[in-house]
Amino acid sequence: MNTINEIGLASHTKVLASDEYKGRFPGTEGELKTISYISGEFAKLGIECKTQPVPLKEVKNEYKSMMVLQKESTHCILNNGLDFVCESSVDYINIQDEDVIFAGYGICAPEYNWNDYEALDVKGKIVIVLIHDPGLIRDDLFRGKNMTYYGRWMYKYEEAFRQGARGVFCVHNTKGAGYPWSVLHSTNNGTHIELEHTNYPIIRGWITENTCRRIFFKNYKELCMDVINKKVNLGPTGYNFSFKIKNAINSFVSHNIYGIINGHEAHRNELIIYSAHWDHFGTTMENGEIKIYSGARDNALSCSVLLELCKAHLSSGDNKRSIMFLFPTAEEQGLLGSKYMVNTDLCKSFDIKGVINFDVMNIFGATKDITFCGLGESPLDHLIFKFTQQQGRIVKPNPNSCKGMYFRSDHWPFAQVGIPSLMINMGFDSVDPDKPEGYILEKNNRWTNECYHKPGDKYVDDPNNEWCWDLAGAVQDTQLMFSIGDYLVNE
Repeated sequence: MNTINEIGLASHTKVLASDEYKGRFPGTEGELKTISYISGEFAKLGIECKTQPVPLKEVKNEYKSMMVLQKESTHCILNNGLDFVCESSVDYINIQDEDVIFAGYGICAPEYNWNDYEALDVKGKIVIVLIHDPGLIRDDLFRGKNMTYYGRWMYKYEEAFRQGARGVFCVHNTKGAGYPWSVLHSTNNGTHIELEHTNYPIIRGWITENTCRRIFFKNYKELCMDVINKKVNLGPTGYNFSFKIKNAINSFVSHNIYGIINGHEAHRNELIIYSAHWDHFGTTMENGEIKIYSGARDNALSCSVLLELCKAHLSSGDNKRSIMFLFPTAEEQGLLGSKYMVNTDLCKSFDIKGVINFDVMNIFGATKDITFCGLGESPLDHLIFKFTQQQGRIVKPNPNSCKGMYFRSDHWPFAQVGIPSLMINMGFDSVDPDKPEGYILEKNNRWTNECYHKPGDKYVDDPNNEWCWDLAGAVQDTQLMFSIGDYLVNE
């Protein structure tokens, strides 16, 4: 464990987040360079680097009309980017005068006695749903401020598909989504990637809260309250929906990258997985200038963590169980690499005892505490408290639990099929006495608004820059997860 240090984390991150890698978009030169770098680092450690082909398709928008919502003499004309963002899986679609259905939260959750679709027939229709779940508004519903998977956009798409909807749009709200509209605008730049086969409606996307006001004459919170208090009817809105889209579709293959340290022969098929996605958003053209989405914190730093964990496990001696260091592809496109991996013979050939995932690690210095995404979701939670105490830190509730990060990264497809999974978040109580309570939380929230999924996510080592990285916290957190992982490997 003593091999884990700031120098190692920084050195890998600088390379993977450099301009040379051009934002590590799947299927590009950035992917080839990433595979080459990780393969080279594995080779230095005596580990064979393997790749798993993941069949994907690139959908590039060639034409997208304005959206028109018409209700008697009322016309709502919606502009792409300003009022809505959307994507589709087909080469061409022309929808004219389709009914628009309001389906509340778009949730069917028997365990919470909640079914927005109970009295609705949305087959072939366009559905509008609210992001998040009712717990964001009322603490006595669902899990209160702790988002459930029912609050995620992926669930909304999946459920709308199961209900037979032709299209689905989520009402955006910064608190409910966990990020501002600018993140959706900047990352829906006309090209998206998906698995060759996807269980989503033919059209899916988001509308702004201002658009919500134009349609329902209520803002997001008011509409949520009315749904919860049954003061609004779920069903046809009276609007008809018209929209055209044309796409160019190109099938290609990206790759999950992995290396394995084999365990003892009797336990070789028992596996612990460390995961961290390698991909980001590539490049875009803004005002005639190429912008590189370097993805330094998201997620080059976490890739660096896996390489340092590999080194640490090799130096710690024999390992009873096997360990996989997995770098999934296309996480930023909807956890595509990990979704594919969990359903393959490769994954099913192992008895997977646990998955430990890393995404957007701490860059703001050492902390007295630590938080996790989805605390209470995993049967491995007891290990968090055991090893955090040994480290002389304390476990605190995640102050951003309403963002549902547990359902937003690559351990989630494993957790969905019953594999115990953990995802570390970060600490917020700085060890620096000059940094008051709330300092790191405020700075992290500002970083999210200004840098997350934007060209500003770069490695910074200039002490005069307010975003200068301090990796002492990332080292702490990596050492903590090594202890948990080592326990799982050798228990």
